[in-house]
Amino acid sequence: MNSHEKDRLARTASEESASNIERKEKSSKEGRPTSCPEKSSKESKTAERDQNTTSDAAAYVASIEAQLHELKSQYVRALADLENTRRRAQKEKEETVKFGTAGLAKDVLLFMDNLERALGNLPQAELTPEMTQFIDGVNMIYRDANSMLERHGVFKIESKGKVFDPEFHQAVSDVAVDGVPSGTVVETLQAGYTINGRLLRAALVSVAK
Repeated sequence: MNSHEKDRLARTASEESASNIERKEKSSKEGRPTSCPEKSSKESKTAERDQNTTSDAAAYVASIEAQLHELKSQYVRALADLENTRRRAQKEKEETVKFGTAGLAKDVLLFMDNLERALGNLPQAELTPEMTQFIDGVNMIYRDANSMLERHGVFKIESKGKVFDPEFHQAVSDVAVDGVPSGTVVETLQAGYTINGRLLRAALVSVAK
């Protein structure tokens, strides 16, 4: 075999080897799948599951926040109710201290009325020393009883010469009095009293026409 034939055989073998390599690469490219349907489906399901999980978590957080808001509102309302109850109890306690003796004070006023009537109906004739001493004793009892009432917040309503006030006065009669403006109290028939600024008993009065 001469050198020409050897060269020809070598070229032929090289061409066949190159052709085989080209066919393998082509076959490899044509046979390689561009994507896997099964894998794509799994990824899609995973993404959907993750999305649902995120949505559920957001809904749960929103539910917890709503519950916390409601609990906070209930707590604030409970505190407000407690404070209102405390204030009412304190006010009732203060009113009990101020006005708890009103019933007793009204009974004492009957005693004061009798003393005033007794002092107002004293004889006008000359008094004996014994009678003067007796009257002084009655006056002292009246003053002491009046001071006792004042220590407990009970005060007499000064009515004579004042303008008639329906909050503190009860008109028993209307009388015509020269030189006295209409609506002026001209006589107190029974004294009125207040207890700690609140009316205890209205004064019975006569009022100028």
